[in-house]
Amino acid sequence: MPLSNDLSKSGKCETRVEFRKDGYDPFIDFLKGWCIACVVLNHCANMHDRNLMLFPFWGSPAVPIFLMIQVFHTYKRGVDNVSVNWNKLWKRIIKPFVFVELIILALHMAYTIRHDQSITENLLGYLKLGGMGPGSYYIWIYIQFAVILAFISPLFKRLKSTQLIILFIIVSELIEIICCLTNMPTKMYRIGFFRYTMLIGIGYIVAKKGILVNKYTLVVSLLSLITLYIFSYFKPNLQPLIFNRWEKAHWMQYFYMVFLLIPIIYWIYERLQKWSPLTTFVKLTGRYSYEIYLFQMLYFFVATRYVDIEHIPLTSRIAFVVVSMVVCIVPIVWIKNKKSKDKMNA
Repeated sequence: MPLSNDLSKSGKCETRVEFRKDGYDPFIDFLKGWCIACVVLNHCANMHDRNLMLFPFWGSPAVPIFLMIQVFHTYKRGVDNVSVNWNKLWKRIIKPFVFVELIILALHMAYTIRHDQSITENLLGYLKLGGMGPGSYYIWIYIQFAVILAFISPLFKRLKSTQLIILFIIVSELIEIICCLTNMPTKMYRIGFFRYTMLIGIGYIVAKKGILVNKYTLVVSLLSLITLYIFSYFKPNLQPLIFNRWEKAHWMQYFYMVFLLIPIIYWIYERLQKWSPLTTFVKLTGRYSYEIYLFQMLYFFVATRYVDIEHIPLTSRIAFVVVSMVVCIVPIVWIKNKKSKDKMNA
């Protein structure tokens, strides 16, 4: 089982949720499937509708959870000899991203020429963004994480879990303050790892000890949930303590996302087991989440030039969400799964 067999309870009224550190973990695929579906939904539903759906509490954590999974995979076998596999990183992550971005760039330049806009200006804008298409920033953060995780791995040998959390809280808050005081440009903040630093410490603890759910982590998670609610729906300006960007991605919010939301998703996963075709589809969606991510960048880059999701009627918004979810996920899952089966039968 991906987590402890029955979410095993100790005498201290606590539950430890553990990912598998060796072999295949079907729940990780299910979790990634949940997250990539939320990423697609985030890009096809407007802000008003997402807020009505309480999306910040179950959908917005998708990218932080993806990054936490990256940290878990890096440290699940310990911190010794952690290094960056540049060959794998290029072939699996960077090369496909560059291919899709070249298509987007060609379309962007064609659009620029068609509307008699400045080619130089638009090209420079494209380069400053680090690419176009919704979520294109994620790759740059993924690469930064890969390098940082390898570089700081010796740190984890010297600190206990509590010390580690305190250290990462201090570092994460200092980063928030520095971003405020330097008035960091949004474009730089967008493609930087800054707002996700806390996930490195939390991800390491998950890799080492699992997700411990007890009265202490529950209280912290609920406080974390309150901050997520305040930032999502009231958008307070707390500079210079909290950088006023990406209101759903600050260090204090990740405790809820990891220590409460993931166990809730696992609870859902266990109860969906009787609907095997559904869980299988979600796990396949997770298995091919990166391919779906790349395709949805291209899809929404084109689609949002013709559909203004902020101003179309409700029925049109619903139709756009349904069509986008189906188009971005189903063909990729079907094609990749068919290729995988053909390869196994060859």
